[in-house]
Order: sequence, then structure tokens, then C-alpha cells
Amino acid sequence: MQLTRESSRRPSSALKLRVLWLSNNRIGCQGVAALAESLASQRVGGQLIELCLGENKIGCDGATTMARWLAEAHSRIRSEMQAAEEAKRRELQARDAEKVMLERETKKVEAKAEAKTKAEAEAKERALLEAQAILREIEVNMKKQQIAQ
Repeated sequence: MQLTRESSRRPSSALKLRVLWLSNNRIGCQGVAALAESLASQRVGGQLIELCLGENKIGCDGATTMARWLAEAHSRIRSEMQAAEEAKRRELQARDAEKVMLERETKKVEAKAEAKTKAEAEAKERALLEAQAILREIEVNMKKQQIAQ
């Protein structure tokens, strides 16, 4: 038995076999082995939600073969889910680290801006004090000239 895709243009992950009813088809142990091999090679275990093999001639060996396939599919799905969760966790950690870095950079920029603003204010204050000192000096000189006249 060979599973085929709906269209040759779709990628290999496009196979979405959800329900497979093979009841009353005289499937024996070899047929079940071929089915399990085909399902495993197509990686449909994660999408398959119903498999009906009733009224066949599967026997104990065939049932064991299907049980192995189910266990392997379950194990693979669990591993894939764990890997996906780990990737998501790493992504969240990277985002958190980036957020912390951006917050630090923002604080640095804010501190520089505040320091610049403070330095500019101090420079303006110094310039104002210098201008006041010059005005006082001019006033003193003007009074001296008035007295001298």
C-alpha cells in the first residue's frame, strides 16, 4: 500500500490523513506491517485521528506491529512537541534578553540626554552669571564716569 498526495505541487508536509477506514478488507499481518511502514514513512501519525481495521485477519503479530507503530508515532510526536516547546522557550528567553538589553540602552540614552540637558542648563546659568557680572562692571564704570564728570 502506498499513500499518495493530493497534488504533486504541495510540499511533503501537506499530507493530512485524518481518518483511515480499512475495515473488512482481509488485511493480514503482512498488510498491517506494510500499512504501518507506509504510515511511518509518510509521517502521518500526528494527523491521523482515526484508524479502523476491524473485521480483518490481522492476528496477534499484526496487532503487535500496529501497537509498535502507535508507540513510535506517539514517541516521535512527544519528542517533536518537546522540541517545539524548547524552541519556544528559547525564543522567549531571547526576546526577554533583547527586552532587557533595550531597556538598558534606553536608560543609557535617557541618562545621556539628562546629562546633556543638565550640562546645557549649567552652561546657560554660567553664561547668565557672566552676563550679570559684565552688566555690574558696566554699571560701575558708568558711575565712575558720572562721578568723574
